[in-house]
Amino acid sequence: MTRLAVLMLLTGCATTPARMIYRQLDSRAMGKPMSYAVYTPPRFAPGEQLPLFVFLHGGGDDVTCLEEEGVAAYLDREIDGGRLPRVIVLVPEGDRGFWANWADGTHRYEDWVLGEAMPAAMQRWGTQRCPAGCHLLGISMGANGALRFALAHPGLFGSAALLSGPILDARGMEWMMQNWFMRTFGRLDRVFGSTSDQRRMWRADPFQRWRSAEDLAGLRLFFAHGDDDRPGLAETNVALHQHLEAHGIPHRYLVFHGGHRWADWQPVLAEAIRAALAPTSAPR
Repeated sequence: MTRLAVLMLLTGCATTPARMIYRQLDSRAMGKPMSYAVYTPPRFAPGEQLPLFVFLHGGGDDVTCLEEEGVAAYLDREIDGGRLPRVIVLVPEGDRGFWANWADGTHRYEDWVLGEAMPAAMQRWGTQRCPAGCHLLGISMGANGALRFALAHPGLFGSAALLSGPILDARGMEWMMQNWFMRTFGRLDRVFGSTSDQRRMWRADPFQRWRSAEDLAGLRLFFAHGDDDRPGLAETNVALHQHLEAHGIPHRYLVFHGGHRWADWQPVLAEAIRAALAPTSAPR
């Protein structure tokens, strides 16, 4: 029995309220059953309408990551201590698929998340409506996915938080697709297509797409990396920060102490949630 199956059995996911609830959907987008997890805050009651955060995990993680890495328990403590607003967190299954509708047509992760998992969670847990009540969170591979979701669907989300993720222009995307380490995920040309497809590359390039505050369609943007993070991440995040500053685009850029580790991400995740839900008059 898989780890996910054991957790689903122990939590009684079909009928029993739990802090982490594990479910499956027959995904038409993916052509197979797909799993998702939902975090609910302490003493969550039906009818309590809360913001929804769509959490895109990193490569090598799965829908159990918030529970396995202690994030769910951390969120409980922060909420109980009054340091964090009450939220619902959706964790869809993403494998190592970069959260993309693959260029070769074999996988449709973006459609699975936005067209199936997200509507199911919003209906089942009665979350707030988009865009003000819908938010993106991503780490590592998931941060790159959250960035591309925000670019592809302006006006759908109220905020996007990108933690320790590669933020690439078209040239950087080409480098990633040719890099020997990144190719351990698989043939990335199957995921992203040819770098000669200029239209596809442009759609995923924040440096070309975001040139004024209006281009973000009201999106609150938060991105961060550690001072001991993986090689190359600081450079790509700094480049985006400088680009947004040069174009007068409001955003929140943070360098946190630590690296590419869950223990270092925990407090930054909480800060990203606070930033997303801060009053509009508060500094961003």
